Amino acid sequence: MGERYVIRMPQLSDTMTEGVLVSWQKAIGDKVSRGDVVAQVETDKAIMDVEVFREGYLSGPRVPEGATVPVGEPIAYLAPTPEEVVHEEGAAPAAEEAAAGGGEAPAPAPAPAAQEREAGEGAAAPAAAAEGGAAPPQGVVHVIKMPQLSDTMTEGVIVAWNKHPGDKVSRGDAVAQVETDKAVMDVEVFREGYLSGPLAPVGATVPVGEPIGYLVERPEQVVRAEAAAGAPSPAPKAPPPAEAAAPVPAPAPPA
Repeated sequence: MGERYVIRMPQLSDTMTEGVLVSWQKAIGDKVSRGDVVAQVETDKAIMDVEVFREGYLSGPRVPEGATVPVGEPIAYLAPTPEEVVHEEGAAPAAEEAAAGGGEAPAPAPAPAAQEREAGEGAAAPAAAAEGGAAPPQGVVHVIKMPQLSDTMTEGVIVAWNKHPGDKVSRGDAVAQVETDKAVMDVEVFREGYLSGPLAPVGATVPVGEPIGYLVERPEQVVRAEAAAGAPSPAPKAPPPAEAAAPVPAPAPPA
């Protein structure tokens, strides 16, 4: 059995510590040539391609789509021959990396998409409660978070929503526009679903990494209520003007 090549999560920016595997561009068993794009990952700034500069056949075990993987951890392998391909999805690649000459076995494989989604929903709950007191909707397939679009960005302002609750969202759609410390930029999503509240209201300032909306699996799971969507509360009414004090009579002139 020939030595296999380990495809690892690359560090695609100075601030990147982990990436989300958005999609696989090659299937297990496919021939891979030098320079081929095998996957797309979501970093803290953008969606980027993962290229390999070896030849071989894409082999498992490989991490599932939607998994969060630390930089440097294996996401799949290249086998030298088709006969050595492992047709396995979602298994922890620790033992395989050790067998491929990777030295010490790495940490266990990242959690699958469902577990990541549960973690994301749990983290989103406090923010949703702070905005409108509403919990995330049922059937969440993706949490739309405020992205970090520059090295110095710590928060962004929601400028506009390009999609409305209930709209079908496809891969690559720009659902919102946010104002960073440098420019106004689009927020794209790379999942499919239906846009649902609670949405961060237009004009709201949201820290990087906090949820601004959700994608749900089915239209009937969409949350449309304005109150649940984090709509800004109406401006408080101005207090009524104080009643004018009764005039004080002038003192009578001396006799």
